[in-house]
Amino acid sequence: MFGYIKRLIYTLTWSNQPAWLSPPLRKTRLRRGKYVTRVWADKNLRIDKTQRTYLGLGDVDISYIRNRNDVTLIAPIHKVSATDCRDHLVKSLSIPPIREVQNSNVSGHIFQLDLAITEMSPGATLFRGFDFPIFLLGLGHAYVQVEGIVTDVKSDLPSVKFVERRRHSGFTAREDWSLIKDKLTFEKSMVGTLLSEAPYNILSELNALFVPQ
Repeated sequence: MFGYIKRLIYTLTWSNQPAWLSPPLRKTRLRRGKYVTRVWADKNLRIDKTQRTYLGLGDVDISYIRNRNDVTLIAPIHKVSATDCRDHLVKSLSIPPIREVQNSNVSGHIFQLDLAITEMSPGATLFRGFDFPIFLLGLGHAYVQVEGIVTDVKSDLPSVKFVERRRHSGFTAREDWSLIKDKLTFEKSMVGTLLSEAPYNILSELNALFVPQ
């Protein structure tokens, strides 16, 4: 009973903590990040100031999520696909593939960033009405969770692990409230917005960890 009440409070106050699902992050004790939700960094992580640091993108796993439909009564169904999520995240990151970095014969420290989108919900327009803002109770929210691991290519050991979880209430998503949902592009959808914002936090966190101050 207490557990149910606790989960209900977490939902209503938006305070539920992320649970990391991808195998590289399981059983890892993460702390609050400066930019991302949770982060772990190797205590022995040291970056040589005399060497350049390069980051290449590895895999982006979407096996944890599936295609989802927005819940609505009168508007056309808005489908959010897992593939669109992956493609938009990769586009927003703007990081070259790891093979491209390695084949460029760069001189420096190379790291590989592997990601997994482990949670994705487009929300529910049904619960984002105009008359009573019940989205303030946590209903109808869209959310995404991106988990990642940065590996030192030379040693093949993890240097950083993180979880970035973002939520959108829909209060400012005027395009998403539109009844003409068939004209709603993925970039303007709430999930698309969240996946556009997540890379900024991820790269800001990595920059703070890897770039010597």
